[in-house]
Amino acid sequence: MNTAKISVFVTGGTGYVGGSILARLLAPSYKQKLNITALVRSKEKAQIFETKFGINTIVGTLEDDNILEEAAYNAHIVINSANCDHLKSARAILRGLKRRHETTGDVPILLHTSGTATFLYDDRGAAPTGEVYDDLNAQQIETLSPEALHRHVDLEVVAADKEGYVKTYIVLPSTIFGLASNVLVDAGLAHNASIALPMHITAALKRGTVGMVGKGLSIWNCVHTDDNTDAYMVLFNAILANRDDMGHGRNGYYIVENGEFTSYELAKALGEVLHQQGKIKSSEPTTYSEDELIKYYGSLELAYILGGTARGHANRFRALGWEPRKSVQDLFASIAAEVNNAKA
Repeated sequence: MNTAKISVFVTGGTGYVGGSILARLLAPSYKQKLNITALVRSKEKAQIFETKFGINTIVGTLEDDNILEEAAYNAHIVINSANCDHLKSARAILRGLKRRHETTGDVPILLHTSGTATFLYDDRGAAPTGEVYDDLNAQQIETLSPEALHRHVDLEVVAADKEGYVKTYIVLPSTIFGLASNVLVDAGLAHNASIALPMHITAALKRGTVGMVGKGLSIWNCVHTDDNTDAYMVLFNAILANRDDMGHGRNGYYIVENGEFTSYELAKALGEVLHQQGKIKSSEPTTYSEDELIKYYGSLELAYILGGTARGHANRFRALGWEPRKSVQDLFASIAAEVNNAKA
C-alpha cells in the first residue's frame, strides 16, 4: 500500500486567512497524511514553525521567484493565500506547477485566494444597481472586466487550468470578521485580525465620529473567520477525496459569504460601541468628505472600494456541504472585541 504523504505548499501562513488554514492542517488527521511546507519571511519564525509545530519552512518572500517556483514544483497542492494581487508570485507558482506536470505527469492543485472585491461596483454609497454574482454561473463571472480588482491574477489562474497542467480553485472571501483564535496566533506567528474593520475603527477614533461614503447604502457580503476557514477545509477535503461534483478552472470560483450589510449599518454599529465606551460624542454616522477619505484611508481608491458594493452568493460552497454558523448580527456583535483588540 502506498503511504507516501501528499506534499502541500502554503503561502500566507502567517496571515489572518492563511494562518487559520495552516492551523487547521496541524490536526493529527491531516499531519499523518500531509507533508506541509510554509513560506516564511523570517528565520526566527521559521524555527518556531519547525520545532514547535513540525512544519517544514522555506525562508523567502513573494518577490523570490526561484524559491516560489521550486516550492510549487515540489508540491502536489499549493494553497496561495498571501496576496491576491501579486501577479509576479502567482506566475512563479504556476511555472513550478507546470514544470511538475511536465516532469512527473502529476496534475497538481492550486487553491488560490482572491476576494469578492472583484465584483466591486463603485456606487460610492448610493443605492446599489450592480449585479449580484452567482459563483455557479461561470458565464456571468466571465463578464467581469479584465481591469476589475484581483482579475489580472484570477484570469491567469483560470488560463492555467484550461491548459490542463493544473486544477485550479479560486476562493473569494467577502468581508471577513471576528478575531482569529488558533495555535499559530497564540504562538505569535499569525495575525488575528482582518484589515477592513480595524481600518474603520482607526478612522473613527481619529475623526472623533463614525463616517461613511455617501449615503452609506452600498452593500458588501460578510463571513466570520471560522466559517471562512471551514469553507477552505470543505474544499480541501473535497480535493483530497477526489470528488467529481466540484468545479475547477472557469467553473472553480468559490464565493465565501453568509449575509449582507450596508455601509451605514456597519458604521452605526461601530458608532454605538465607540459611543458607549465614551470614545466619540455621537453614534450617528456622517458622510466623509473627499479630503477626509484621503486622510483616514490613505486614498480615494481604497475608500471607494470599502464604500462601494460587492455582492455574491456562496452557492458552490453550500453545494459541497459548507454550513456557516455566524450571521451579519454576529458581525455587529464582534465590533466591541475588535475595538479592544485595536487598542492592544
